[in-house]
Amino acid sequence: MTNHLGKIASGTALLLLAAGMTSAENDMDAPIQHFIHKFDGEARYPADVESYPYLNPDAPVYGEYVSAVVGGFNDFNNLNGRGDDAAGLGLLYDSMLGGVADELDTSYGILAETIQMPKDRSWVIYKLRDEARWPNGSPVTAEDVKFTFDFQFEKGWPGFADAFAMIESIEVLDGNRVKFSFTEDNTDRNVPFTIGGEAIIPKYFWEDRDPQEIFLDVYPIGSGEYRIKEHQDENYIVYERRDDYWGDSFAWAQGSANFQTMRYKYYNDVTTIRNAIKVGEIDMRGENQMKAWVNDYKAEDIPAIAEGLLIKKEFEDNEIQNTQAMFFNLQKEKFQDRRVREAIGLAFDFEFTNKQLFYGRYLRQNSHLENSQLEATGVASGRELEILQALDAKFPGQLPATVFGEQYFYPETDGSGNNRDNLRKALNLFAEAGWNLEDGKLVNADGEQFALEIVDSSPDSERYILPWVENLERIGIDATFSLLDPTQWIEKIRTRDFDMTDYVYRASYTPGTQMRYYWSSELAATPGSIAFHGYESEVLDDLIAQLTSAESRAELNAVSKALDRVLISEHVVVLEWYYNKSRLLYWDKFGVIDHSDDEDYLGSPTGGWWIDEALDMTLDERREAL
Repeated sequence: MTNHLGKIASGTALLLLAAGMTSAENDMDAPIQHFIHKFDGEARYPADVESYPYLNPDAPVYGEYVSAVVGGFNDFNNLNGRGDDAAGLGLLYDSMLGGVADELDTSYGILAETIQMPKDRSWVIYKLRDEARWPNGSPVTAEDVKFTFDFQFEKGWPGFADAFAMIESIEVLDGNRVKFSFTEDNTDRNVPFTIGGEAIIPKYFWEDRDPQEIFLDVYPIGSGEYRIKEHQDENYIVYERRDDYWGDSFAWAQGSANFQTMRYKYYNDVTTIRNAIKVGEIDMRGENQMKAWVNDYKAEDIPAIAEGLLIKKEFEDNEIQNTQAMFFNLQKEKFQDRRVREAIGLAFDFEFTNKQLFYGRYLRQNSHLENSQLEATGVASGRELEILQALDAKFPGQLPATVFGEQYFYPETDGSGNNRDNLRKALNLFAEAGWNLEDGKLVNADGEQFALEIVDSSPDSERYILPWVENLERIGIDATFSLLDPTQWIEKIRTRDFDMTDYVYRASYTPGTQMRYYWSSELAATPGSIAFHGYESEVLDDLIAQLTSAESRAELNAVSKALDRVLISEHVVVLEWYYNKSRLLYWDKFGVIDHSDDEDYLGSPTGGWWIDEALDMTLDERREAL
């Protein structure tokens, strides 16, 4: 889905909004608005906003932006979760709603001109814009919206039906109005946002296709700002900006999607990509490996960096951090005891890893909502404590006692690689769980040795996983690491044929529906879902329900802290690290917006950048002069 921002209402709807009035539709006394606010608050931007202050509405649409992708692709169908999808397919589509980069709790209409919803949020009506068009010129209709959901309910990716199980009916009211009604037991206030954020697909393209088909023989189409221009199997895919894009005059299109073409080039490995940025084959790279950032891009070795043609820069990133962690397969019996999970975490020597691999620059992650107002800190108090106490009464014996103490922090080591104290603690925890060290092997009462395999698809992961494996072996575990190709790894995760694997869960300032995708028992029990860890918990389900039904930001924050504290105390993953800066390399061809002084800005540091024609036209000449 294209990151669209904002909307403009028109005609009668705009007059009503300007007058602060509400309207009734089909005898339903519910307000019609140009936005949805998560907590029934007001929107920052009016319906007739022309552009956004963090973007440059005069930015030209020009040039080709080239970026790199590791691996290959074999599918243009991103609806089924089966193939290796081509990069950038979200550029093809619009959604009914989209957020803005300087406002947390509001979504504005994109395909939807207005949104009507009662206070209890038992239903929502989206009225589509008359201007919205598919590439063949036909209108985007309510029937397309209904088809999008029906199609995926019946035949789409695993977990879609579970994720939207609260939808009781979808009704086409007329050509551009569609009504979603929700089940009586639904408490998720975020559902209208989630529905509104789904990419809408054209019925006329998909109705005769099998959604489970993996295909490259035809280019899919959408109503978004880009179309596929060309591709070469496994090598590249190019998107071009549509000159007939229906939304060009609206606020979200002013100063965004500024590249005439976007080329995704595929490379076999990250090392090749690092060489590609140095010689100018690609335009920009976010470097996520500290060792490479320090050693591979030295100004004394690369004249382009020394002369400022290839810019190496860190951008402050004080936003909420994603959950980077080692995930257990919690459908497996051997990981059911939280003491076992904690013990395995103690074998990971972060300080040694940070010193040896990351030059001491990374920070240990101790929260699933790190670096935000949502993370658990200290001892639970106030509303957070009330929530935890109520859960303890409702689910006796299911909450670990540690949730009522100080927040858990992973014990630090001296970074020498000699992790004796933590390994001793790990053995004590294993012993409490029924595993004892005998003749160098960690065995249970039946004499079976504890064994685990860590799988991953990134060669870089070997550097920190192998020392972890060695520590696990030191306490008698039969530990192994398997480096898989991406296709093999995806299949193992989908079928849950793994013990442990590295993964990243995206964080959100409004984590209700997102946490349901990640941690609900329903999706944890669904193979192929993103809740691949398989952890099922009534406590988490209750907290997720409270998150999705929270009616204020203060309540959402308190529930988030409680959920974070429970996840930490249960040791459902081994949290790893984060870095509070973005590391970028980019060639001197961009028009740049500096967002660093905008305290409200929550987007990418490169949001709204464009290609400067004068810089672009002289770049090759300047490179040759080095």
